[in-house]
Amino acid sequence: FIGDSLTRYQYVALAFALRTGHELPAPELGFDDVQRYDAPNLVMERTWPSWPAFYTNLTATLRDVCDCDRAKYIENHYLR
Repeated sequence: FIGDSLTRYQYVALAFALRTGHELPAPELGFDDVQRYDAPNLVMERTWPSWPAFYTNLTATLRDVCDCDRAKYIENHYLR
C-alpha cells in the first residue's frame, strides 16, 4: 500500500532502481521550478502534461500494476 505522495516517490525511486539496476538521476531543480524542466521526470508528477500521462509512463517504465483512481485518491502500486 502506498499512501501519501512522498511515499509514492520513494516507491518510484526504489522500484526504478530494482528494475534498471541504477538510480534515477536526482532532480536538478526544485519543486517550484517544474515549468523549467525540458523533459518529464518520474519523481515529479507536475513535469508531465497530465496525470494520465504521468500514470501511463510510470506504470510502463516500472512494469508494475496500479490500482489507481485519481478521483478517489487511491493509488496502490504492486511491483511484479
